[in-house]
Amino acid sequence: METRELGSGRRVGALGQLAEALPAAGLFLTCEELEAIERAVPRDAVAGTRYPAPLMNLLDSER
Repeated sequence: METRELGSGRRVGALGQLAEALPAAGLFLTCEELEAIERAVPRDAVAGTRYPAPLMNLLDSER
């Protein structure tokens, strides 16, 4: 896995993303918090690819 540091000392790359995400593993949300998230971003409101298909083709890492 490649990682590098930005001028701020923040790591980027796969290891940086992992280090940033790991603290969330210990996060517990109440029913009220989960309901607030669902109201803000309904499950069916988020769908599809991140980018339009022509741009997704440019991101193909298997080429």
